[in-house]
Amino acid sequence: MRTFHAKVIALFLVLSTMLIASPVSAQASYTSPTFGFSVTLPAGWTVDSETSDADGDILRFSNEAVVAFLTSYATDQTPAACIEEAVDEVEARANHANFTFVEPIAEQNGKATALFGYTFVTAAGEQLDGRDRMTCWALPDVGGMVRLEFLLLERDLVGQDAAMAAAEIAVESALAPLTAGESSGVEAATPIAVEEPAAEEAAPDSTTATPVPDIGTAPLPEAQTGVSGNSYVSPAFGYGLTWSDAWTVSSQESDNRGDYLGLEHADGLFADLIGEAYPQDTGSCFDFITAYYSNHEDYINVVPNRDATSGVPGVWDATGTLSMTGITSSGAQIEIVNYLSCSHIPGDSAIVSLEISSLAASFEQLKPEMDALRQGFTLTAGSGAPAGVSPTAETASGTTTGAGVGSGVSGMSYVSPNFGYRLSWEAPWTVDSESTVAGRDYLALTNGPVYAELLSESWDATQGNCFEWIVAFYSTNPDFTDVRAAQDAVSAVPDVWDVTGAIALTDADAATNAERINYVACSEIPGQGVVVSLEQFVLPIDAPGQLSAMDALRASFSMT
Repeated sequence: MRTFHAKVIALFLVLSTMLIASPVSAQASYTSPTFGFSVTLPAGWTVDSETSDADGDILRFSNEAVVAFLTSYATDQTPAACIEEAVDEVEARANHANFTFVEPIAEQNGKATALFGYTFVTAAGEQLDGRDRMTCWALPDVGGMVRLEFLLLERDLVGQDAAMAAAEIAVESALAPLTAGESSGVEAATPIAVEEPAAEEAAPDSTTATPVPDIGTAPLPEAQTGVSGNSYVSPAFGYGLTWSDAWTVSSQESDNRGDYLGLEHADGLFADLIGEAYPQDTGSCFDFITAYYSNHEDYINVVPNRDATSGVPGVWDATGTLSMTGITSSGAQIEIVNYLSCSHIPGDSAIVSLEISSLAASFEQLKPEMDALRQGFTLTAGSGAPAGVSPTAETASGTTTGAGVGSGVSGMSYVSPNFGYRLSWEAPWTVDSESTVAGRDYLALTNGPVYAELLSESWDATQGNCFEWIVAFYSTNPDFTDVRAAQDAVSAVPDVWDVTGAIALTDADAATNAERINYVACSEIPGQGVVVSLEQFVLPIDAPGQLSAMDALRASFSMT
C-alpha cells in the first residue's frame, strides 16, 4: 500500500497550477512514399507540408507551440550517428550558440534518443532559448532510418511533453514491423546523405507552461467500498473514520493487501488512511513510515518530529510530523508537512496510519482541521482481517501476492482465473493488486514510471472495436478530459492483440489531475462476449524511455 504515498507531490501541484490542454483538431494521416509505413497523428497536430525526392521523405507537422519533422531516408548509419549528424548541423548554424545536451544520446535496440538545447537569434534580432527533442529508429531490413525531431522554445518543453509523447508513440507503433526487421515490400535502398530541414523556426509565443505532475495510480475497477456518507469502515480491518462536509472522498481501494481511503479538504489538505501489513522488526509504526519516506527517491530532507506521548491517547499509538521536500519529475521542489498518526491493529501483523498532508506554509493555519479529522478515528480491539483477506506477503521474486480466493499470480506470471489468458513479466515489474469475481479478472502491475492494468470484462461489440470501446469509456467519463486517441492502422502485435494504440488524457479529478499516455492493447475473448485489455499509464515525460518495457509486457500476453 505504500505506493499511495507517492501521490502527495501530484496533489500539491494542482493546488496552484493548471495544465495547458492541446486544442482538438481532426487527426491527420501520412504514408511514407519511400518506406511505406503509415502514421496517424494524434489530435492537436496538423500537417504543414510533405516532400519526397531522391534524398528521402520529409513530413512537417505542428501544433500551437511545436514544429516537428519526420524524416525518412536510406543510410547504413546507426541511430546514434543519426542524432550526431543532426547535432553537428545545428551547432554549425550561424545564429545558434550555447549548445548543450539536456539529455545525452541514449541508444538501445535500434533506437536512439536525445534532448539538446541552445540559444538562437530570430530574424527580428530576438534571442530565445530553444530545445530540440530527437529520436532515430533504424530500419534494418530496408537499409533506412527514420528521424523524428521536435523544435520548440525551452519554456514550452514541459507543457508540450504530452503532445510530443503521443506523437512519438504513434510513429513508433507505425514503425514496429520495420524496426523488427519485417519485410515492407520495399527493396533495400542505396545509402545517401540527407540534409537537416533548413531553417530553425521560432515556435509561437505562448504562456509559460506549468510542470506536469507525477503520475499516481491509475483508476481501479470496482474496489470494495467502506464509505457511507461522511463515514468509513475498513472492509479488511474494521477500523472507522468520520469527517465533516469540508472533506470529500477522492479515492478508495480494498484488496488482499489491505485498505486505502483518500480524502481532500476544501482548503487544500490531503489525507491518506491506510491499513497494511507491518513487519514487527522495523520498530514503531512511526519509525516504519519515516523510513519509507527517508528511502524514497521522490523525497529529501525528511525530518521526523514524533510527539513524546501520543497527541490523541486512546485513539492513536503514535503521533507527530514529518517535514520533507518533495521532488517532482521536472525537478521542482515542494515543502510538505505530513501530520502523521498511526496504531498497531490488535490481533494482526498490520498497522493503520492517517497521514494528513499540507504545504509547509499552510500547516499551522490548517492544523485545527487536521486535529478534528484524526479525532474522528476509531479502532475496534481485535477487529482483525476477515476471512479470505490478509496483509500482503513478498515472494522471493519480489512479486506481491495475496491470499485472496482465485489468485492467478505465480512468481512473475499470471493466469486469468475466469478465462485462462496469460501474462508474464520481468523485474522491475511487480504486482500492485489483483482481484477476481465472476466474469471479471483484474491485475495491476507497476515498474515505477508505468502503471499497467490487465482487465477482462463483458462488452458490447456493436459499439465498435475494443479500442474504440475503451476510447468511448474515457471520452464519456467525467473523471477524464482532453481525450485524444490514435489507433494503430494494423495491430503492433498482430498475433497477440487484435487492436493496439494510444490514448492521451487528463484526469479531471482534482486529486489526480495529470496528463497521461495510456498505451492500449485489447482483444475479444472468442465466444465469451468478453474483452481483455492491457492499459499502461505513463507520464508523457517518461513515455519515450518506457516504450521498450511497455512493448515487452504487451508482447508477453497469450490468450491461452
